[in-house]
Amino acid sequence: MFSKKKKRKVNELENYQINLIERINVLCRVTDNYVLVKGDVGYLEGNDELEKAINKLLLIKTTQVKTLFIKNSEMIEYVTQMDYIKELVDSIDSQKRSAEDLAASSEQMSHAIEEVDIFVQESLITTTDTVSMSTESLKTINKSFDYINKSFNEITTLQDKMHNVVDDTKEIENIVNIINEVAAQTNLLALNASIEAARAGDKGKGFAVVAEEIKKLAENTKDSANYIRTMVKKLREEIDSSEHIITGAVQVFSEGKGHIDKAVVSMDKMGTALNTIENSFNGISANIEEQTATTQEFVAKISEMNNQTGKLYEICMQAGQGIYNLSLLSEESRHLGIPWFKDFHGIENIKPVIAEHLLWKWKVYNVVCGFTKADENSINEYSECTLGLYIESSRSQNPNSPLAKLYEPHKNVHILSKKIIRNINNGDRSNVEDNIRELNANMAILMEGLKYATN
Repeated sequence: MFSKKKKRKVNELENYQINLIERINVLCRVTDNYVLVKGDVGYLEGNDELEKAINKLLLIKTTQVKTLFIKNSEMIEYVTQMDYIKELVDSIDSQKRSAEDLAASSEQMSHAIEEVDIFVQESLITTTDTVSMSTESLKTINKSFDYINKSFNEITTLQDKMHNVVDDTKEIENIVNIINEVAAQTNLLALNASIEAARAGDKGKGFAVVAEEIKKLAENTKDSANYIRTMVKKLREEIDSSEHIITGAVQVFSEGKGHIDKAVVSMDKMGTALNTIENSFNGISANIEEQTATTQEFVAKISEMNNQTGKLYEICMQAGQGIYNLSLLSEESRHLGIPWFKDFHGIENIKPVIAEHLLWKWKVYNVVCGFTKADENSINEYSECTLGLYIESSRSQNPNSPLAKLYEPHKNVHILSKKIIRNINNGDRSNVEDNIRELNANMAILMEGLKYATN
């Protein structure tokens, strides 16, 4: 009797152990992929101490997994909301382009200043040569005037010997007119040369023309003086009959001499102006050389700044890429935790779908920044994702439910995400910023709506 009772207890214990082991194996399968097993709570149903202990252990592990999963989802939510990474990339990219443009402009400016320096040096040489030639021309003109004055003195000494020079006196009057015209033109050219010299701060080309004209006038004056000497010689032969006429000629020469004296004064002023021009060009040349050195130093600093900006751009791009790689690890960790997703309540139930959509938006951001490549088909259709199925089910039951009201923003999030990726892949960035702003607006409505719907 005792033996049978003991045997029965042993059999009951064995059956209990077998059932317990079988149930634990089922729980292991449930825990391995809880989302695929429907209608199983994932815990033992018994109330004995052993089952309670096992359930407590399962609860501890479930709580640990749930905590890690929620923290992972929160980390994904935090990382994917780092919109300023794109702003940072856009800003540093814009700064990099600006630095490159500034460097290119400074190089062009440096070359332009070098060309100006070369031009100024050449102009300085030309101006120096022109001043030298003009100085010689002034000396020649002064000599011509000296010859004229000498001829005038010789004519006055012959006044008592002239008797019959009526016809030659007419020629002398013409010569005097020529001299007067030369004096007038010389005076006018002297004025023009002064004006031209004032304007020739950079190039001084016009002065060369004036100097050439003065030289020609000097030659004309010299020829006129020679002609006067010839006529004077003839006058010597007829001086006995030309005394009365030569007196008038002396008077005309006196007036001409006054004009010549004025012309000499003007020539002296023009010479002073030419020297001033030469000194000004020397000063300009020195300033240009100093400016060239300063510009070269400036270009070197701009080039260094451009290099530093390029390095900063690379660092920012590496940082952005690193953050995206971190998000990929978080997403991988999330996928590993999804099969163990159980004992979630309220907002916890919506964490996975929030993280899922934030990751899609984050992928779009990183495609725009160039940190990754993606196909638009990597974004699910709005009617196929888990949230889309929830929303569609809610709409069929109650079109006015909080979840049903998220149909349009949820739809827009999917459509805009696909559109942005498609446009980037096609090389069209014309409307990217507008599309991203629209995506952010719809995502914000969706996130707030989900939190409200699960409270």
